Order: sequence, then C-alpha cells, then structure tokens
Amino acid sequence: VSVSENGNLYWTVQHCPFCGNERISTKNCSLTVGFLQEAMYWISNGRQFRVEEEQCLGAGDPTCTFSIDSKPIE
Repeated sequence: VSVSENGNLYWTVQHCPFCGNERISTKNCSLTVGFLQEAMYWISNGRQFRVEEEQCLGAGDPTCTFSIDSKPIE
C-alpha cells in the first residue's frame, strides 16, 4: 500500500486481497472504501470524507486506487 497527495489523498494497493486474479466488469472494493471512510472518521474526530475507487485490479487496472477528498463532507 502507498499513500500520496495531489489535492486529495490517494491510497494505492498493488496486490488487492479482494480482487485477486478475477476480472470483473465493475469496480467492487466496497469493503476497502468503507474501511477508509471509517478510518478518516476516526482520525478526524467525527468528520466524514468522500472516498471513491478510481482504479480496480479486478477491472483490469494496474492498481486499486482510492481517492479521499481533502475536505470533509460536513
């Protein structure tokens, strides 16, 4: 896992335990999205942040990449 910043935070996974080697037609790492939302909620003392999966290994992308907005929703 690597984390980078370019306006938003980007959480990138090289080997996703959820996608495996299966190819699917849509992005499906909802467990990781929920984990990142809850982690941000805990870190920020109760603020919610938008988390979106931008790339998915299972959909044929080179990594699973999640974008976390830099500003809370609320």
